[in-house]
Amino acid sequence: MARSLVGVKYRHGGRTRNSLDCGGLLIAISEELNLPKGKIPLGYSRYPNGELRAYILSGAVPQPTPSGGDIALWNSPHLDVPQHTGILTENGGIIHACLRSRKVVEITRDPSWDVLFIEAFTFMGVV
Repeated sequence: MARSLVGVKYRHGGRTRNSLDCGGLLIAISEELNLPKGKIPLGYSRYPNGELRAYILSGAVPQPTPSGGDIALWNSPHLDVPQHTGILTENGGIIHACLRSRKVVEITRDPSWDVLFIEAFTFMGVV
């Protein structure tokens, strides 16, 4: 389902198929699959403040052995706080809303992502 969002325009605070940010990507997937939605509010800061993990936990549960379809959480490269999230793919990639590309993209995960990786989650309601 996440792949159907590849190419959607990036916009901070975006919550629809017209535009998404990394939190909006999770919300769009939850809505499409009729899963409980995390409570990621509109108007949150562009700058990491440690709240992203709490938002994810409101609609997902920690996953100690990440696999394709799970939510991943990464630290900011400059600060030791969670800043970005995306969906892990079954082939070792990531689907995420990319500020640099200005759209949702699917990429191959390289070691720079692994260094910043914090933890993975599974959407509530997914067995």
